[in-house]
Amino acid sequence: MNSLRETKQHFYIFDILRVILILLVINLHIRIITYGSVNFFEQFTWYAVPLFIVLSFFLGSKYFLTEKLSWKFVLVRSKRLLAPLFFWSVMGFLVHPNLFSFQNFSLQIFTGQVVNVSLYYLNLLFLFTLLFWGLTIFSLSKRLIIYLSLFILVFLLEYSSINYTFFAKQIFPIAKTYGRFIELLPFPIIGILFAVLNKRKKMFLVIVFILSTLLFFISYAWSKPSDFHYSGITLILGSIFIFSLSLLLSPLIGKNIVTKLFSLLGKYTFGVYLLHFILLEYILKIFPFLIKLLSLYPVNAFICFTSLCYILCMLTDRITLQKLSFLFQ
Repeated sequence: MNSLRETKQHFYIFDILRVILILLVINLHIRIITYGSVNFFEQFTWYAVPLFIVLSFFLGSKYFLTEKLSWKFVLVRSKRLLAPLFFWSVMGFLVHPNLFSFQNFSLQIFTGQVVNVSLYYLNLLFLFTLLFWGLTIFSLSKRLIIYLSLFILVFLLEYSSINYTFFAKQIFPIAKTYGRFIELLPFPIIGILFAVLNKRKKMFLVIVFILSTLLFFISYAWSKPSDFHYSGITLILGSIFIFSLSLLLSPLIGKNIVTKLFSLLGKYTFGVYLLHFILLEYILKIFPFLIKLLSLYPVNAFICFTSLCYILCMLTDRITLQKLSFLFQ
Protein backbone atom coordinates (compact mmCIF):
# COMPACT_ATOMS: atom_id res chain seq x y z
CA MET A 1 0.00 0.00 0.00
CA ASN A 2 1.48 3.31 1.11
CA SER A 3 5.12 3.03 0.06
CA LEU A 4 5.74 6.78 -0.43
CA ARG A 5 7.03 5.87 -3.90
CA GLU A 6 10.51 5.51 -2.42
CA THR A 7 12.05 3.70 -5.39
CA LYS A 8 12.40 4.62 -9.06
CA GLN A 9 12.15 1.00 -10.21
CA HIS A 10 8.57 -0.04 -10.77
CA PHE A 11 7.61 -3.59 -9.87
CA TYR A 12 4.44 -4.41 -11.78
CA ILE A 13 4.15 -7.65 -9.84
CA PHE A 14 3.67 -5.56 -6.68
CA ASP A 15 0.66 -3.81 -8.20
CA ILE A 16 -0.90 -7.20 -8.83
CA LEU A 17 -0.02 -8.32 -5.31
CA ARG A 18 -1.53 -5.16 -3.77
CA VAL A 19 -4.80 -5.65 -5.62
CA ILE A 20 -5.04 -9.32 -4.62
CA LEU A 21 -4.36 -8.45 -0.97
CA ILE A 22 -6.93 -5.65 -0.79
CA LEU A 23 -9.54 -7.96 -2.37
CA LEU A 24 -8.86 -10.49 0.39
CA VAL A 25 -9.28 -7.79 3.05
CA ILE A 26 -12.56 -6.53 1.59
CA ASN A 27 -13.85 -10.08 1.25
CA LEU A 28 -13.25 -10.70 4.95
CA HIS A 29 -14.76 -7.44 6.16
CA ILE A 30 -17.92 -7.79 4.07
CA ARG A 31 -18.46 -11.19 5.66
CA ILE A 32 -17.81 -9.87 9.18
CA ILE A 33 -20.00 -6.78 8.89
CA THR A 34 -22.88 -8.60 7.19
CA TYR A 35 -22.59 -11.71 9.40
CA GLY A 36 -22.13 -13.86 6.33
CA SER A 37 -20.69 -17.37 6.07
CA VAL A 38 -16.97 -18.04 6.15
CA ASN A 39 -15.63 -18.59 2.65
CA PHE A 40 -12.59 -20.29 1.14
CA PHE A 41 -10.53 -17.13 0.60
CA GLU A 42 -10.57 -15.98 4.23
CA GLN A 43 -7.76 -18.34 5.18
CA PHE A 44 -5.40 -16.25 3.02
CA THR A 45 -6.53 -12.87 4.37
CA TRP A 46 -4.09 -12.86 7.29
CA TYR A 47 -1.21 -12.54 4.83
CA ALA A 48 -2.51 -9.16 3.65
CA VAL A 49 -1.31 -6.79 6.39
CA PRO A 50 2.05 -8.59 6.86
CA LEU A 51 2.74 -8.40 3.13
CA PHE A 52 1.64 -4.76 2.95
CA ILE A 53 4.24 -4.05 5.65
CA VAL A 54 6.91 -6.07 3.84
CA LEU A 55 6.15 -4.10 0.67
CA SER A 56 6.35 -0.76 2.44
CA PHE A 57 9.74 -1.44 3.99
CA PHE A 58 11.11 -3.13 0.88
CA LEU A 59 10.29 -0.06 -1.21
CA GLY A 60 11.58 2.27 1.52
CA SER A 61 14.73 0.24 2.11
CA LYS A 62 17.11 2.78 0.58
CA TYR A 63 16.35 4.96 3.62
CA PHE A 64 16.32 2.24 6.28
CA LEU A 65 19.62 0.82 4.99
CA THR A 66 21.45 4.13 5.35
CA GLU A 67 23.30 5.15 8.51
CA LYS A 68 22.01 7.96 10.73
CA LEU A 69 18.91 8.63 8.65
CA SER A 70 17.75 12.26 8.87
CA TRP A 71 14.79 13.09 11.09
CA LYS A 72 13.30 14.89 8.07
CA PHE A 73 12.43 11.48 6.66
CA VAL A 74 10.38 10.76 9.77
CA LEU A 75 8.52 14.06 9.36
CA VAL A 76 7.61 13.27 5.75
CA ARG A 77 6.62 9.72 6.59
CA SER A 78 4.62 10.87 9.62
CA LYS A 79 2.58 13.25 7.48
CA ARG A 80 1.81 10.44 5.04
CA LEU A 81 0.60 8.20 7.89
CA LEU A 82 -0.85 10.43 10.59
CA ALA A 83 -2.83 12.79 8.33
CA PRO A 84 -4.88 9.87 6.87
CA LEU A 85 -5.23 8.43 10.38
CA PHE A 86 -6.74 11.69 11.64
CA PHE A 87 -8.96 12.24 8.57
CA TRP A 88 -10.39 8.72 8.40
CA SER A 89 -10.85 8.64 12.17
CA VAL A 90 -13.00 11.77 11.92
CA MET A 91 -14.99 10.07 9.15
CA GLY A 92 -15.45 7.09 11.43
CA PHE A 93 -16.89 9.21 14.23
CA LEU A 94 -19.22 10.94 11.76
CA VAL A 95 -20.65 7.52 10.95
CA HIS A 96 -20.72 6.57 14.64
CA PRO A 97 -21.38 9.86 16.50
CA ASN A 98 -22.61 7.92 19.54
CA LEU A 99 -19.04 6.71 20.10
CA PHE A 100 -17.50 10.16 20.09
CA SER A 101 -15.91 11.50 23.25
CA PHE A 102 -12.55 13.06 23.96
CA GLN A 103 -11.40 9.82 25.53
CA ASN A 104 -12.53 7.71 22.57
CA PHE A 105 -11.04 10.12 20.05
CA SER A 106 -7.70 10.02 21.88
CA LEU A 107 -7.89 6.23 22.01
CA GLN A 108 -8.72 6.14 18.30
CA ILE A 109 -5.64 8.20 17.39
CA PHE A 110 -3.53 6.07 19.71
CA THR A 111 -4.82 2.70 18.46
CA GLY A 112 -6.97 3.13 15.30
CA GLN A 113 -9.39 0.61 16.79
CA VAL A 114 -12.42 2.52 18.12
CA VAL A 115 -13.99 3.32 14.74
CA ASN A 116 -12.89 2.32 11.24
CA VAL A 117 -10.83 -0.46 12.81
CA SER A 118 -8.61 -1.00 9.75
CA LEU A 119 -6.73 2.16 10.72
CA TYR A 120 -4.54 0.33 13.23
CA TYR A 121 -2.32 -0.41 10.22
CA LEU A 122 -1.33 3.28 10.12
CA ASN A 123 -0.48 3.32 13.83
CA LEU A 124 1.77 0.32 13.43
CA LEU A 125 3.47 1.65 10.30
CA PHE A 126 4.22 4.87 12.17
CA LEU A 127 5.69 2.98 15.14
CA PHE A 128 7.74 0.72 12.89
CA THR A 129 9.03 3.79 11.06
CA LEU A 130 10.19 5.35 14.34
CA LEU A 131 11.81 2.11 15.47
CA PHE A 132 13.72 1.37 12.28
CA TRP A 133 14.67 5.01 11.83
CA GLY A 134 16.16 4.89 15.35
CA LEU A 135 18.12 1.75 14.48
CA THR A 136 19.92 3.56 11.64
CA ILE A 137 22.29 5.04 14.27
CA PHE A 138 23.97 1.63 14.22
CA SER A 139 26.13 0.23 11.44
CA LEU A 140 24.47 -2.21 9.05
CA SER A 141 26.34 -5.16 10.54
CA LYS A 142 25.12 -4.29 14.03
CA ARG A 143 21.61 -3.80 12.71
CA LEU A 144 21.61 -7.32 11.29
CA ILE A 145 22.40 -8.63 14.78
CA ILE A 146 19.60 -6.47 16.21
CA TYR A 147 17.19 -7.75 13.56
CA LEU A 148 18.04 -11.35 14.45
CA SER A 149 17.62 -10.55 18.15
CA LEU A 150 14.19 -9.03 17.48
CA PHE A 151 13.12 -12.16 15.60
CA ILE A 152 14.17 -14.34 18.52
CA LEU A 153 12.44 -12.02 21.00
CA VAL A 154 9.19 -12.09 19.00
CA PHE A 155 9.20 -15.90 18.88
CA LEU A 156 9.84 -16.10 22.62
CA LEU A 157 7.01 -13.68 23.40
CA GLU A 158 4.61 -15.47 21.05
CA TYR A 159 5.30 -19.12 21.81
CA SER A 160 5.52 -18.50 25.55
CA SER A 161 2.13 -16.71 25.26
CA ILE A 162 3.58 -13.75 27.17
CA ASN A 163 2.51 -11.32 24.45
CA TYR A 164 -1.04 -12.67 24.20
CA THR A 165 -1.53 -13.06 27.96
CA PHE A 166 -0.37 -9.52 28.67
CA PHE A 167 -2.37 -7.72 25.98
CA ALA A 168 -5.49 -9.86 26.33
CA LYS A 169 -5.93 -8.23 29.74
CA GLN A 170 -5.93 -4.73 28.24
CA ILE A 171 -8.94 -2.93 26.80
CA PHE A 172 -9.89 -4.13 23.32
CA PRO A 173 -8.36 -1.31 21.17
CA ILE A 174 -5.00 -1.47 22.94
CA ALA A 175 -4.96 -5.27 22.91
CA LYS A 176 -5.68 -5.47 19.19
CA THR A 177 -3.21 -2.83 18.05
CA TYR A 178 -0.27 -3.29 20.38
CA GLY A 179 -0.60 -7.05 20.69
CA ARG A 180 -0.24 -7.01 16.92
CA PHE A 181 2.80 -4.72 17.13
CA ILE A 182 4.83 -7.62 18.50
CA GLU A 183 3.33 -10.12 16.08
CA LEU A 184 4.00 -7.94 13.03
CA LEU A 185 7.47 -6.76 14.09
CA PRO A 186 9.32 -9.35 11.93
CA PHE A 187 7.75 -8.09 8.70
CA PRO A 188 9.52 -4.71 8.37
CA ILE A 189 12.75 -6.66 8.88
CA ILE A 190 11.77 -9.12 6.16
CA GLY A 191 11.08 -6.23 3.77
CA ILE A 192 14.47 -4.62 4.46
CA LEU A 193 16.36 -7.93 4.17
CA PHE A 194 14.62 -8.75 0.89
CA ALA A 195 15.83 -5.41 -0.47
CA VAL A 196 19.40 -6.42 0.38
CA LEU A 197 18.88 -9.88 -1.10
CA ASN A 198 17.34 -8.49 -4.29
CA LYS A 199 20.58 -6.66 -5.09
CA ARG A 200 22.51 -9.91 -5.11
CA LYS A 201 22.47 -12.84 -7.50
CA LYS A 202 19.04 -14.32 -8.23
CA MET A 203 20.29 -17.67 -6.97
CA PHE A 204 19.98 -16.35 -3.40
CA LEU A 205 16.31 -15.55 -4.02
CA VAL A 206 15.78 -19.01 -5.48
CA ILE A 207 17.33 -20.60 -2.39
CA VAL A 208 15.14 -18.50 -0.09
CA PHE A 209 12.07 -19.43 -2.14
CA ILE A 210 12.82 -23.17 -2.01
CA LEU A 211 13.67 -23.19 1.70
CA SER A 212 10.64 -21.10 2.68
CA THR A 213 8.38 -23.38 0.63
CA LEU A 214 9.68 -26.54 2.28
CA LEU A 215 9.65 -25.08 5.79
CA PHE A 216 6.20 -23.58 5.24
CA PHE A 217 4.62 -27.00 4.76
CA ILE A 218 6.66 -28.51 7.59
CA SER A 219 5.54 -25.70 9.92
CA TYR A 220 1.91 -26.87 9.71
CA ALA A 221 2.91 -29.64 12.11
CA TRP A 222 3.72 -27.03 14.78
CA SER A 223 1.00 -25.62 16.97
CA LYS A 224 0.05 -21.97 16.45
CA PRO A 225 0.37 -19.77 19.55
CA SER A 226 -2.58 -17.79 20.92
CA ASP A 227 -2.60 -14.51 19.09
CA PHE A 228 -4.28 -11.46 17.60
CA HIS A 229 -4.20 -13.06 14.11
CA TYR A 230 -0.56 -12.50 13.10
CA SER A 231 1.67 -14.79 15.16
CA GLY A 232 3.51 -17.98 14.37
CA ILE A 233 6.26 -19.21 12.10
CA THR A 234 3.82 -20.40 9.43
CA LEU A 235 2.65 -16.85 8.67
CA ILE A 236 6.24 -15.64 8.42
CA LEU A 237 7.33 -18.48 6.15
CA GLY A 238 4.23 -18.08 3.98
CA SER A 239 4.92 -14.36 3.59
CA ILE A 240 8.55 -15.05 2.67
CA PHE A 241 7.40 -17.64 0.14
CA ILE A 242 4.92 -15.22 -1.49
CA PHE A 243 7.31 -12.28 -1.57
CA SER A 244 10.29 -14.26 -2.87
CA LEU A 245 8.08 -15.73 -5.59
CA SER A 246 6.90 -12.21 -6.48
CA LEU A 247 10.48 -11.00 -6.85
CA LEU A 248 11.42 -14.00 -8.98
CA LEU A 249 8.44 -13.43 -11.27
CA SER A 250 8.97 -9.66 -11.47
CA PRO A 251 11.37 -9.67 -14.49
CA LEU A 252 8.77 -11.62 -16.46
CA ILE A 253 6.04 -9.02 -15.99
CA GLY A 254 6.53 -5.86 -18.02
CA LYS A 255 4.43 -2.88 -18.99
CA ASN A 256 1.31 -3.70 -21.01
CA ILE A 257 -2.42 -2.96 -21.00
CA VAL A 258 -3.13 -5.42 -18.19
CA THR A 259 -0.29 -4.30 -15.94
CA LYS A 260 -1.21 -0.65 -16.54
CA LEU A 261 -4.70 -1.44 -15.23
CA PHE A 262 -3.22 -3.16 -12.18
CA SER A 263 -0.92 -0.16 -11.66
CA LEU A 264 -3.93 2.14 -11.57
CA LEU A 265 -5.78 -0.13 -9.16
CA GLY A 266 -2.66 -0.70 -7.09
CA LYS A 267 -2.12 3.04 -6.76
CA TYR A 268 -5.46 3.43 -4.98
CA THR A 269 -5.16 0.34 -2.79
CA PHE A 270 -4.17 2.54 0.15
CA GLY A 271 -7.32 4.63 -0.12
CA VAL A 272 -9.57 1.63 -0.66
CA TYR A 273 -8.12 -0.01 2.45
CA LEU A 274 -8.82 3.07 4.57
CA LEU A 275 -12.25 3.74 3.06
CA HIS A 276 -13.91 0.35 2.65
CA PHE A 277 -14.73 -0.53 6.25
CA ILE A 278 -16.35 2.74 7.24
CA LEU A 279 -18.10 3.06 3.87
CA LEU A 280 -19.75 -0.33 4.22
CA GLU A 281 -20.85 0.49 7.77
CA TYR A 282 -22.30 3.80 6.53
CA ILE A 283 -24.21 2.16 3.66
CA LEU A 284 -25.67 -0.51 5.92
CA LYS A 285 -26.58 2.08 8.54
CA ILE A 286 -28.69 3.92 5.94
CA PHE A 287 -29.99 0.79 4.22
CA PRO A 288 -30.03 -2.00 6.84
CA PHE A 289 -32.08 -4.27 4.58
CA LEU A 290 -28.95 -4.69 2.45
CA ILE A 291 -27.33 -6.85 5.12
CA LYS A 292 -29.50 -9.82 4.20
CA LEU A 293 -29.17 -9.10 0.49
CA LEU A 294 -25.36 -9.00 0.71
CA SER A 295 -25.36 -12.27 2.61
CA LEU A 296 -27.53 -13.94 -0.02
CA TYR A 297 -25.44 -12.72 -2.96
CA PRO A 298 -21.88 -12.44 -1.60
CA VAL A 299 -20.09 -12.54 -4.97
CA ASN A 300 -22.26 -9.80 -6.49
CA ALA A 301 -21.94 -7.77 -3.30
CA PHE A 302 -18.19 -8.14 -3.33
CA ILE A 303 -17.81 -7.03 -6.94
CA CYS A 304 -20.18 -4.06 -6.63
CA PHE A 305 -18.81 -2.82 -3.33
CA THR A 306 -15.15 -3.15 -4.35
CA SER A 307 -15.89 -1.27 -7.58
CA LEU A 308 -17.65 1.46 -5.59
CA CYS A 309 -14.64 1.87 -3.29
CA TYR A 310 -12.25 2.27 -6.20
CA ILE A 311 -14.56 4.66 -8.06
CA LEU A 312 -15.00 6.88 -5.00
CA CYS A 313 -11.24 7.02 -4.36
CA MET A 314 -10.39 7.84 -7.97
CA LEU A 315 -13.23 10.31 -8.38
CA THR A 316 -12.46 12.17 -5.16
CA ASP A 317 -8.78 12.30 -6.04
CA ARG A 318 -9.59 13.82 -9.42
CA ILE A 319 -12.21 16.28 -8.11
CA THR A 320 -9.73 17.59 -5.53
CA LEU A 321 -7.11 17.93 -8.28
CA GLN A 322 -4.97 15.42 -6.37
CA LYS A 323 -4.45 17.94 -3.58
CA LEU A 324 -5.57 15.26 -1.12
CA SER A 325 -3.81 12.33 -2.78
CA PHE A 326 -2.11 11.43 0.50
CA LEU A 327 -5.53 10.23 1.69
CA PHE A 328 -5.98 7.83 -1.23
CA GLN A 329 -2.60 6.81 -2.64
